[in-house]
Amino acid sequence: MVCNVIMGVFNPNAQGLTWIKINSIPIKVSEPNDVSGVYTVFEDMTEHRLVENSLKNSEEQLRLVLEGSQLGFWDWNIATGAVIRNERWATMLGYTHDEIEHTAQQWSDFVHPEDREKSWDSIWAVVDGRSPKHKLEYRMLCKDGSVRWILDQANVMQRDTDGKPTRMCGTHTDITERKILEEELRRQVQFDFLTEVSSRGYFMKQAELELARAKRYKSDLSLLMLDIDLFKAINDRYGHEIGDKVLQHFCKICRQVFREVDVIGRLGGDEFVILMPETSKAEATKVAERLRATVAESKIPIEHGLAIQFTVSIGVAAFDPKDDDIDVVLNTADRALYAAKHNRRNRVSH
Repeated sequence: MVCNVIMGVFNPNAQGLTWIKINSIPIKVSEPNDVSGVYTVFEDMTEHRLVENSLKNSEEQLRLVLEGSQLGFWDWNIATGAVIRNERWATMLGYTHDEIEHTAQQWSDFVHPEDREKSWDSIWAVVDGRSPKHKLEYRMLCKDGSVRWILDQANVMQRDTDGKPTRMCGTHTDITERKILEEELRRQVQFDFLTEVSSRGYFMKQAELELARAKRYKSDLSLLMLDIDLFKAINDRYGHEIGDKVLQHFCKICRQVFREVDVIGRLGGDEFVILMPETSKAEATKVAERLRATVAESKIPIEHGLAIQFTVSIGVAAFDPKDDDIDVVLNTADRALYAAKHNRRNRVSH
């Protein structure tokens, strides 16, 4: 029978415990229960115990940091495919720790299909030595069918004697709220808050891109400049709340009349501009006339009194290969709009 015992012995010189491992082996047995001698080895385990305690303390500190920072943690054995994950990794996606499988394949299944390829590419770039660190934002599928945005960061933590990666560890941070805020800020920059058509700045960027494309491929490009007729009078008579409804109603009609590829922008006040790629001046004039007639026939009901009707004046211009920038086309359309407004309004001019 072998006896292995680890015990702490107070060491007055060290002012603490010295940990001793005692291994005892019987050296001669004459009868089943008769031991004639015992061979005993004493091994100082103090340093080993200190290292072990330090490791436990480090692991406990890491656990507390991860819990406090709401980080999901994963530890991937590259050779076997097994993955150790903490509770937070699971709860981010609406699962309990017991419900998840500890495999790389399940992580892959949870990643949004549109983001799956780039996520694997980023990880393998680190494993193959093509990138120093995996850091990627992507979407993951939750248990309830919703989607969360995750910031995934990881490094190779262990390699074999040949330098081949054997272990990779990383963290997951839920960045969904940040992504929602970023999207809202993007919308505020790109779209007019009241009418939800393109803002002036975003429209000008899109217009320059379309102009460059028209010049490169020698394709048609037309532009409409529009004003709501006597809009100030509408505001003065009915108030700005009704004026806002007129603007919104007009943009709703525009979205019905124009194609998805056409860019509708609000330059300010009641002035709008519409960019029509691959559209000749004659074709744009026909669409402008249809828009003018639709607006004139529409009505906006109000709480008290007769429904409001209004009209628009439209100027049409087309891109000329000699035009250097979009301002040239805008100025041409603006002059056509001026002519329409001074010709009894509710007109299309080109």
